[in-house]
Amino acid sequence: MVIDAAQDERIYQIILKTQNSKCCLFSDENTSATIKAVAPHLIKIKRMDESIDWCIREGLRRHWIVFFVSNIVHVSDLRLHFKRFSVVQGPERKQYLFRFYDPRVLPAFIASNEQARSEFFRHLLKIWIPQISDNGSLQRLEFTRHQAAVLSAPAFS
Repeated sequence: MVIDAAQDERIYQIILKTQNSKCCLFSDENTSATIKAVAPHLIKIKRMDESIDWCIREGLRRHWIVFFVSNIVHVSDLRLHFKRFSVVQGPERKQYLFRFYDPRVLPAFIASNEQARSEFFRHLLKIWIPQISDNGSLQRLEFTRHQAAVLSAPAFS
C-alpha cells in the first residue's frame, strides 16, 4: 500500500505505529522528519493492525491510498522501483515531482502509453485504486499489466 502523508497530518504518526514493514518513498539518509511527515509511504501489509485499519478506513474515500500486489519481497526494493516514477521531466528539461501514487492521477498515468505501463508493471502484479463513482458509491479500479476493470462494493473485502 502507498499512503500519502501529505493528505492529513495524522497519517505519519499512525504509520509510525504499525508493525508492518514500511518506508518513506523519498527516504534517504538526508531526508528530514519534516519531509517524511508529508511524503508518501510504502507499507507492506502482512497483517492488519490498528494503524492499517485506520489508514484504510479513513483513506478509502479521501484519495490517500493505492494498493499494489508485487513480486518484490522487500519493501525497500519496491521503494526503489517506485522512486523511478516520482520525478518527471517537463518543458525545458526541468524536473518535477510526480504524484503517481495519487489515486486521481495513477489511472491516467497507467493509460498514458504502453511503454510507461509496461515499465510501471515490471514488478507489479496488480493495482487496486479506490474511487468514488458518480453516484457516490465506493468502487475500486483494478489494473493488471494487460487489463483494467471497475469493481463495485464491497470494494476492498
